[in-house]
Amino acid sequence: MSWIEDYSALREDIHTGYIYEAIEAILYMRAHEEIPAEEQWRFSEMMGMCCRALADTEGAIAAYFEAATEDKSLRLQREHFSRYLYLCHAAAQLTPKELQPQFAMCASLYQREEPLPPRAPVHHARLRIGFLAPQFDHTAFYGALATHLTERYDVYAYALTDRAKAPASWEAAGVHTAVLAQGTPQEQAERIRADEIDILIDLGGHREGGATLPVLALRPAPVQMAGLDAASTTGMPFVDAFLTDELLSPAETEAFYSEELLRLPHALCYAADDALRRAPVAERAADAPLTFAVTQDFMCINEEALKVWGRILKKLPKAQLVLQDTEDSPSARDDDCRDAGRAEAAHEAHLCEAGRHGDGRRRLCRCRPRYLPLFRGGCGGGGTPLAAFPL
Repeated sequence: MSWIEDYSALREDIHTGYIYEAIEAILYMRAHEEIPAEEQWRFSEMMGMCCRALADTEGAIAAYFEAATEDKSLRLQREHFSRYLYLCHAAAQLTPKELQPQFAMCASLYQREEPLPPRAPVHHARLRIGFLAPQFDHTAFYGALATHLTERYDVYAYALTDRAKAPASWEAAGVHTAVLAQGTPQEQAERIRADEIDILIDLGGHREGGATLPVLALRPAPVQMAGLDAASTTGMPFVDAFLTDELLSPAETEAFYSEELLRLPHALCYAADDALRRAPVAERAADAPLTFAVTQDFMCINEEALKVWGRILKKLPKAQLVLQDTEDSPSARDDDCRDAGRAEAAHEAHLCEAGRHGDGRRRLCRCRPRYLPLFRGGCGGGGTPLAAFPL
C-alpha cells in the first residue's frame, strides 16, 4: 500500500472515530520513514485533527505549527497557522506577550496580498454594516445582533459556506444575505465591495483556519473591524479596529492588539435563542443540589480551569458540575474531559454530565442549573468565567 492510500485510509479512520488507531499509524509511518518529506505536512495536519478530537490542546498546537512550517502552499500555510493561533489561547501557560511574535509571523503570510482598488466615496442615507462569518449560524449572539441593527442601519450578512441557512428572523428584519461559498477570495471580496459596505465586521478571525482573513486582506470595505465574539487580536494590519469592552480588554492591554480598541460602554451579554426558550424545563426540587454548568469547547477547558472548578466543588460537597462540549466530537473526547473533571473533583458524583452539544439544550434544561457561567470568545482566556446569570 502506498503512502497516499495510507493517508486516505487514515482520514477515514479519523472521521469514523478511530482516533487512537490513527495516531498509532501516523507514528509508525513516521518512525519507519514511509512518508515523503514534502508530504509530512499532511500527516501533521491529521495529527492535529486527532488531538482536537481528543481535546488535547497542547498536542494540536504542536501538530498545526509543524504543518504550517512543513507545507509549501501559501494558502495552506495560512490555514495551519490560524488553527495554531486559535488553539494557543487555550494554553494557560502562554501569555499575550509571548503570542505577539506568533501573530506577527502569521501576518507576514499576507504581506504580499494586493488590496482591491480603493472604492470611490459613496454617501448612503443609512450606514451599511456588513458581517463576514464562516457560516450564518456562527453564534446566537450574531443572529440577534444583526436583527437589532436593522432599526438604524442597512445590514448585510455574508457566509463563506452554505452549511447553514440564515435565521428566519433576518428576512423579516430586512437583513441582506449572501452565500459566497463557491467563489475565490478575490471573487468574494469583489462581491462585498459591490454592495458598497461602509463597515465590515469580521466574525471569523482565526476560527476554522482563518477562513475569512484572505477576504479581509483584499480590503473590500473602507473600514474593517473584528471583535464582538473574539477574545484576542487578529494580528492583521488590514483589520482597523477591535470591538471589545473593559472586561475583555482591560486598561493597558492595547499593546497586545494590532487593531485600535473600541470599548463598548457595557459588556456583551448572551441572549437565549427561540429554540432554547422553547426547550422543556423540569421542575427543580427544593432540596436539589446546586448545579453549575459549563458550555464550552472542550479544547478550551484546560487543566487550570478544571483545578478552579475542583476547588469550588470541594467547598460545596453537594454541588454538581455539568460539562457541555459545544463541538461535534467523538465520544473519546467526552471521556477524556470527564476523566479530567473527576480527577479534580472531590468525588465522582460532583461531575453531573460531560457530553457533546447535540443534545445539550435538553441536558441543561433537564439538570436545571442554578447558575450558568458563560465563557466568551472561543478559546480566549483559557476558560475564564466572565459572567453568570440565573436560569
